Amino acid sequence: MLLQHFLLGLSKESALQLNINAEGSFTHKTTEEGEALLDRILENTPPLEPLYVEPMLSHEEVSSAVAEPTLSIQELLPKPKDLEEGL
Repeated sequence: MLLQHFLLGLSKESALQLNINAEGSFTHKTTEEGEALLDRILENTPPLEPLYVEPMLSHEEVSSAVAEPTLSIQELLPKPKDLEEGL
């Protein structure tokens, strides 16, 4: 059951690769066989660079942020005088 939960957390591509490496369905392996397969994959996988995650802003930082001005819809629409010139 533990292996099934693990497999359900993988992407479709990763689950397919795991089943290929298991030479069949990974979920049909015993826990010991599944762990041995995962250990073998881990031993043969090069280490990845650590993933840098930006720290989340606190409420104070968000509320003190300066917003850049944007144009309103009225500013983007042509003025009535401009419409007359186009006719």
